[in-house]
Amino acid sequence: MSDTSVRVFGSVLDSNSIDESGDRPRLLPENIEQCAEILTAATKDSIPVSVEGAGSYPVPETDAVALSTEKMTSVREVNGEDFLMVAEAGVSLAQAAEKADSEGFDTVFDTRFASDATVGGAFMSGPYGLSAYRRRTLTDSVMGLKCVAADGSIISGGGRTLKNVTGYELPRMLAGSCGIFALVAEVTVRIRPKAEARKILCRQFPSLKVALAVFDMLRSKPLIPDFLELSCVSTGSSAVITAGFEGFEGGLGEKADDFSAIARDRGGKEADDTAELQTFPVKNENLVTVKVPCAAISVFIEYLDSISQGISLLAHPMESSVHLILPDEAILPEIERYALAVGGKRPLVPGSMRCTGVKKMMSEAEMKIALELKRELDPKNILNPHLLPEL
Repeated sequence: MSDTSVRVFGSVLDSNSIDESGDRPRLLPENIEQCAEILTAATKDSIPVSVEGAGSYPVPETDAVALSTEKMTSVREVNGEDFLMVAEAGVSLAQAAEKADSEGFDTVFDTRFASDATVGGAFMSGPYGLSAYRRRTLTDSVMGLKCVAADGSIISGGGRTLKNVTGYELPRMLAGSCGIFALVAEVTVRIRPKAEARKILCRQFPSLKVALAVFDMLRSKPLIPDFLELSCVSTGSSAVITAGFEGFEGGLGEKADDFSAIARDRGGKEADDTAELQTFPVKNENLVTVKVPCAAISVFIEYLDSISQGISLLAHPMESSVHLILPDEAILPEIERYALAVGGKRPLVPGSMRCTGVKKMMSEAEMKIALELKRELDPKNILNPHLLPEL
């Protein structure tokens, strides 16, 4: 840590909250007040700060000091009367789900990175998980936030109930913004009573084309699943659909039987969800994520199946995301052109967040708005400067 940083942050945090063991210093605040003091000091002395969660999205090596939320791990409240949970940003998704479960509730914190991702990181980066199809997304479930702006101001938005929300809807503004406008320190999220029964069924189909036909049927009434996911280890080969249903024990069997019958009529066979689905390498360092409109996901996947064999894919319809492992990077420009043609966004490729920040995630119009907001909220580009190098 530079002498300036030692002087600035040493007066804010004790020695146990400053980690100098790595290549660059890491600040470890324990609460929102310390986050505010850090950013106040950083802005005053023009010291850039990059925010880290659990490391699912590694921060690139820069001159910025790292601020980690790993010590902000308190689930402050699980309120069964108001159906809400209040958790600090550093709480892991697995920890939040376990706490809710112990109180008889479910959360939407069920992404595949549950043990590795944090509540704050998931909200800021935008992964939603298997249950997003029916329960909506994490963005829809967040009712309130406590944040720290780049100048150290503590900001609250939303509320504990929908009827007491006034002013700007801060949660939606910050959702998926990757921390370019503010540091999220605390999240208030909806929870719901645990379902009486749950069935998760996996069916393997002989081809991706057949699986897509079933996939589209499941997205239409009356058979709407609570969970829905499609995975394919390699285009040109078989594909797996995971569909889940929740509710009362008496009515659940009929829905599951209907799905099983549809799958069976189209050659679907039972698949081991722990064996088949884990063959998709969700933590692969070459993972490419493409955002396309929910209504265009099937058309987009059909296109992938037509241009190349050997693409591994994992699709979440409500998240409007398709995750890919490509056999040849040369096809990426074709995929980008088609994604844009169907109303999607440019693929988020390995290293793009490090090299180009959020530019690849936004359209030109969105980027223009983001830059204007950033100039108003953080004119010195103190907070996560690597994400908007254009400023």
